[in-house]
Amino acid sequence: IYRKGESTKLVSTQQFADEVIARLGSTPQVLSAGQISAGGGAIKIGEYIRPKTEKVLVGVDVFLDWQGDDPEVIGHQLLNLGLVGMKLKMITNRGVKVFPEGLEQTYCTDHWRCRFVGSAADIGAKPPSYVPVNYHSVLALLTKLDMDGFDVVKTENLYEFDNRRGFSLGQGE
Repeated sequence: IYRKGESTKLVSTQQFADEVIARLGSTPQVLSAGQISAGGGAIKIGEYIRPKTEKVLVGVDVFLDWQGDDPEVIGHQLLNLGLVGMKLKMITNRGVKVFPEGLEQTYCTDHWRCRFVGSAADIGAKPPSYVPVNYHSVLALLTKLDMDGFDVVKTENLYEFDNRRGFSLGQGE
């Protein structure tokens, strides 16, 4: 809590605690004394009211454990799933975009993040334009991936809140 130009002394946490303990029961010298102990005051904590927002599902990041090392192979397998309502947008590995148009020399591990969005989304738009996705489409995607032998290790739904993206963009997105 030390601030240069405002604080009078830089101390360690232990030294600060010792100073507080030494002053317990004393009358403040700089700030006015509170009246709560004398029954003359009250602590009021304002109630936090969460503002209402429109929450819209616009896609899902599916994390796969895939033992291959060629993003083109997994990318084309995922493009050919025959999905309704969703499409593969991109794949990243270790935070680096590897499909489509990834760099061939990128070192890839067995952990692949595959971003699926609504099939009507304008992927070429800057910034990307997302469309709502029905949650049943996400479930159908996960079922299809499982039936096709993909090992889904994690998912993260992608939401917009009041038409503002609530998730981070991938590299090159």
